[in-house]
Amino acid sequence: MFKGMTTNHHRKKQPELVRASLITCAKALAETRGLSAISVLAICDMAGVTKGAFFHHFQNKEALLNCVFEQMIVDFSDEIEKLMAEDPSDTGAFTRAYLELGISTMKNRGLMTLWKSAMADENICSLWREWYLGMLAKRGELEDKPNLSIVRFAADGLCLGMSMQIVPDNLDVNISALRQLASDASVNNPRQLNV
Repeated sequence: MFKGMTTNHHRKKQPELVRASLITCAKALAETRGLSAISVLAICDMAGVTKGAFFHHFQNKEALLNCVFEQMIVDFSDEIEKLMAEDPSDTGAFTRAYLELGISTMKNRGLMTLWKSAMADENICSLWREWYLGMLAKRGELEDKPNLSIVRFAADGLCLGMSMQIVPDNLDVNISALRQLASDASVNNPRQLNV
């Protein structure tokens, strides 16, 4: 310790908190400004850390943004699993959960900004594609129906349209129709509950 420096001036290192703070701040900045408008310096300023601390945890901005999106996919996946567990029918449960989270995302301007920015990044698209195709493979026949594919693609299309401020006049009617189409798959396939 330098002469005259007391332990009151020595900050305890908490690498896990610093890393989490950098991820949180990067997400917040990306939601408000978009991915291309944020910088390492802006992230460090918001997190209250030095660039040295940043580079201790991440090789570059892209590495941090990959962590942001990996965490978003984990959070999205957790919410999907929760909604699927609450669904009374196993058939189409992923599609119905995917649709509901898509609708929820459309209503969150910050998340829409973030996802819109992400579409231009091949690494992030690859992470999403891997997760999405993995979920479909895991669910197999339970999601392998034309009407369910239509619902998932329509949900993606609605989110894409909303990100470009293309909002159908009858959005609620379209959403209701998609919900009905997704529910039709489960009518004859109620979940078997072990009681």
